[in-house]
Amino acid sequence: MKLLAILVLVSATLATVSKVALFVKSDSSGMTSLGVRPANKEASLVLSTKEETLVMRYDSEMRIIYASAVTESMPMPLLFAIDGSGVYKLKATKHPHFVTIADNGKLEFEGDGDVYAVKNMLDDDGGIECNCLVNFVVDGSGPVELYAKFIPQCESRGITDQAVILVKLALRKLLRVVLTY
Repeated sequence: MKLLAILVLVSATLATVSKVALFVKSDSSGMTSLGVRPANKEASLVLSTKEETLVMRYDSEMRIIYASAVTESMPMPLLFAIDGSGVYKLKATKHPHFVTIADNGKLEFEGDGDVYAVKNMLDDDGGIECNCLVNFVVDGSGPVELYAKFIPQCESRGITDQAVILVKLALRKLLRVVLTY
């Protein structure tokens, strides 16, 4: 009986998770419909071609967008967030951006009106990342809006179901801790 209850809970939990690909819209014709991907593990989100766009997961119940990096022991969830320097990233964090995807696909989150694409920005290691997404205006930056395109579930790209469960459990535990303070 307990096993059946667990299976029902897990299947209901997974039902709120969808595959998404992020892309931008802008007044600049050169940037509209470009995809979004991380430059590398736990890196800044950069604009990319449609073929390079990363398929991520969106949990509508938890309101998070995430992907997974494979470590030696287990998958590590990388969450859509912004770092202290104002750069949008997929990273291991306890403070993700909580996101709602509107009917038209637009991402709605705190600060969604302050998203800019910046060319040739230096990363933390001194390397140059092209077309990073940031929350501040600098010379040569342009405003963009983030949108999500839902990907049919039959495609086999993306994160594993085990990672989905791990992310949900970790975030629920974190929310319980936060709510007790």
